[in-house]
Amino acid sequence: MSSGSMDPHQLLTLARRSPEFVGAHDLDGWRGLFAPGGRVEDPVGTPPCTKGSEEVDGLVRFWRTFIAPNRIWFEDRLDRVGKRSVARDVFIHMRMSTGLESVVPAYLLYDFEPTPEGPRIQRLAAHWEASRASKRMLAQGRLGKLTVLASTARIFRHLGLAGGRDYLRGTQGGVRQMGKDRALAFAEAWRARDVRALRALCPEIELDDERLDDVALERATRVAFTLEEPRASGPTVAARLARKDAPHGLGFFDFERGALKRARLYGIAG
Repeated sequence: MSSGSMDPHQLLTLARRSPEFVGAHDLDGWRGLFAPGGRVEDPVGTPPCTKGSEEVDGLVRFWRTFIAPNRIWFEDRLDRVGKRSVARDVFIHMRMSTGLESVVPAYLLYDFEPTPEGPRIQRLAAHWEASRASKRMLAQGRLGKLTVLASTARIFRHLGLAGGRDYLRGTQGGVRQMGKDRALAFAEAWRARDVRALRALCPEIELDDERLDDVALERATRVAFTLEEPRASGPTVAARLARKDAPHGLGFFDFERGALKRARLYGIAG
């Protein structure tokens, strides 16, 4: 197999190594998983933190802001692998620098690209609801408020005044309930096997990174699913694709100017 090939087992291994390096506080190992120009969007909707040629690039600033001060470990719930991507359903456990502990449910999507060294992460997109996480933290009293203040101070210290403002603004906007409703309508049209309605809702539909024409789409809808645990993060809704008596899948629904433009589905091929 050539260095440019994208083996699914290799992609899954690389995706799982990312939280291992995070848990070990190994910045060099974690940063080495990314392709040149690779980026992190955590959560989706915030400005991307990008790998550059400078010593302190966007990935390093992200690490210093959100990873270095905290103890973080991941609880795996579900992994699904496409031709160029890995989708994951996880609980992110964190012990913050203040001592406060929290658990954040998240869907992660790793997009890979081939490089001379093998596949590397081109985009790591973390889908979780920041406003809900902040409310849960603030509900923990004085320690929760102290933790939010400390986190906000680190954001501005490492991302700068403008970068910090853009990051915080990015955690507040997005498609929210409207996006969830549209994603649910997509799932209903899928269960009805209504190809015309699906195309009207979403022009671009992919299954395991393969774009579906109408014939392939009609065939794919033989596998029914319902949407569970949808989460809106920026312009995207991510959810579990629950199947009766069969392994579940994961779905990512991307919006543009309020319209559903792209659905990326994983793990429901018949």
